[in-house]
Amino acid sequence: MSRINNNKRKNTIKYFIYVFILLCVAFISNMIMATSMRYQSSVSGEVVGFAKENRSTSYKVVFHANGGTGSMGDQTIKYGISTKLNDNLFSKSGYIFYGWNTEEDGSGTSYDDESNITISDILDDNTIDLYAKWGQKPVEVNGVFFDTITAAISANAIQADDTETVVNVLGNINDNVTIVEHMNVIIDLHGNTIKNADINAIITNKGLLYVKNGTIESSSKNNGTINNESSGNITLDSTRVLMTANGGKQAFYNNKGIAEIKNDSFFSTVSTIRSAVQNVSGGTLTVTGGTIISYNYNGLTNAGTMTIGTKNNNVDRNTVIIKGTTYGISSSTKFDFYDGSAMGTTDAVSDRGKVRYKEDGHELVYKDEVIDGTDYIVAYLYASASVTFDPTGGVVNEPVRGVEKGDKIGVLPVPEKSGHIFDGWYTSEEGGTQITEDTVITDSITFYAHWIKKNIASVNGVVYPSIQSALNNIPDNTKTTITLIDNTQEYINVLEKKDIIIDLNGYDFSNFDSSHTLIKNYGTIEVKNGTMNTNAGSAAIDNEITGKLKVINLTIHATGQKQAIYNNGGHLLITGNSYLYSEATGIRENENLERATVQNIGSGTIVITGGTIVGKNQQAISNEGSLTIGTKNDGNIDTSVPEIIGNTYGIVSLGTINFYDGVIKGITGSINGTVDDIETNTQIKDGIEVIGVKTYYTAQLEIIP
Repeated sequence: MSRINNNKRKNTIKYFIYVFILLCVAFISNMIMATSMRYQSSVSGEVVGFAKENRSTSYKVVFHANGGTGSMGDQTIKYGISTKLNDNLFSKSGYIFYGWNTEEDGSGTSYDDESNITISDILDDNTIDLYAKWGQKPVEVNGVFFDTITAAISANAIQADDTETVVNVLGNINDNVTIVEHMNVIIDLHGNTIKNADINAIITNKGLLYVKNGTIESSSKNNGTINNESSGNITLDSTRVLMTANGGKQAFYNNKGIAEIKNDSFFSTVSTIRSAVQNVSGGTLTVTGGTIISYNYNGLTNAGTMTIGTKNNNVDRNTVIIKGTTYGISSSTKFDFYDGSAMGTTDAVSDRGKVRYKEDGHELVYKDEVIDGTDYIVAYLYASASVTFDPTGGVVNEPVRGVEKGDKIGVLPVPEKSGHIFDGWYTSEEGGTQITEDTVITDSITFYAHWIKKNIASVNGVVYPSIQSALNNIPDNTKTTITLIDNTQEYINVLEKKDIIIDLNGYDFSNFDSSHTLIKNYGTIEVKNGTMNTNAGSAAIDNEITGKLKVINLTIHATGQKQAIYNNGGHLLITGNSYLYSEATGIRENENLERATVQNIGSGTIVITGGTIVGKNQQAISNEGSLTIGTKNDGNIDTSVPEIIGNTYGIVSLGTINFYDGVIKGITGSINGTVDDIETNTQIKDGIEVIGVKTYYTAQLEIIP
């Protein structure tokens, strides 16, 4: 009995111990679970409300439109279970839904649309209020709001019927915009930015587009920031266009379209192979304001039609700035330059001859300048004073010069005047102040050449300022020698009763007046020992029917289209070591006989006993009268002198030819005509001679065996 009672006591004690252990295990398990849930909630950031002594198994989520429209039912969420919020069904015109917040003003806890939440704490009540968060859409067209410009186009808000549409960009956006043909769009960025980093250009324009007041920024590695296609007409007004990738291309690419850059626009690229702005062949580009910079290449490349600045006689070198690390402007076509500055380290402009029209009253100057520690060549227009150089009877190769007001005149031109020595530039035609290279120009002015008369010709110890003045003082029918003592540029007439010798004495007798021959002779004249030059539309020497002309050791270069000597029915003797050359071409007026270096007209008589006669373009000699080559001398012949060389025939003759000495050469043939007499006991030998790359037919005399 006693043993049984002891056993019962032991079993009772074991039972209570067992129950106690179970209660402890349950308590610890609950504590671990609660701690785990709080930890999980704190990590996920989804703790809702504050702790309360009593728990609820589920809660009601109430959704509020918060200024929007539409309706949404409540959602039940069980305690401790992650639950996805219902999809938003509210909307608000012109706004984008950005999620939910536990406070109406957005100051509470935020949740994304359809995000998961877990209620892990006991709340004050069983209701959770979530308020819609709204943000205005960044693109507005006609009172309708869109996420992007592309979305506006897709929604047919921008019609392709040439109707003008204003697009307001009210916030920064990411977009790739294409304006198609017949779209007429104004994009006002309102200080905001369009970006995109993919392969395409941010804006491609094929229609009519005006962009203003903001930034277009591309880090594209293959295409330009803005591409204006052949059908596109684009204006960029106070717009920043940036290409920010090293591998990228142009900030602006005008692909055969029409483009204008104006006001405070800014274009830049860091590309090493493309300019900041490029205008291709067929494109039309006008830059009236802004800055264009390439940090590694040309600032602007042009192959089309281009105008820099505005022609309004109000030049501002800072209106347009075009800056490149090689050339400021690289242009393969001519362009107009009215305002601004172009600058580059290699040169401001790749080909300075491509700068065409400049602002009236201004000149384009190229100057070396140091900008931010780098040496640049800068081109710009400046208000110029017009400096006129009056040669007072002479000639000057720079009659007018533009000088920047306040600058020194610089190196002065040197005029020429036949028979005179230049004695400097002065402020008055007579007297005045002599100017120097250091004379400062403050306004337009004329400077006058002063001369000291020099002597050209001498007759029996008496000197004259020209051949003609000497000739005028020679008595008729008296053989008189005029000797040159200096080079002269003039033309003279020798009257019928004059009998003179003009000894050039090694000097030049020239005239490049297109309306005058150097010598027109009606009398008796011998010209020797010098050089005559002309490129006039008349022969160097015109020997009229009463004229008797002898040429000895004389060189004549006639580089116009007329003859060296035109023997118009007179008598002509060419002898000594003379050399006559002309570029005569065409047919003598009212005749069929082509021009030549020496031309014999009508009943004229020519005897050639020495020298060389060359026709560059046609025959060397054209003959209608009597022509004698060499001297008849009892069977003695010289087969080298005179030498007659023509580019067609050596001689073309409709008259008589006597052939006693020399050689006649022509590419077409040696003689076109009949030879009437040759040296006794000789015959004409035909041959071929190669001179340079040309092959000539030749005619010479040879003694009959």
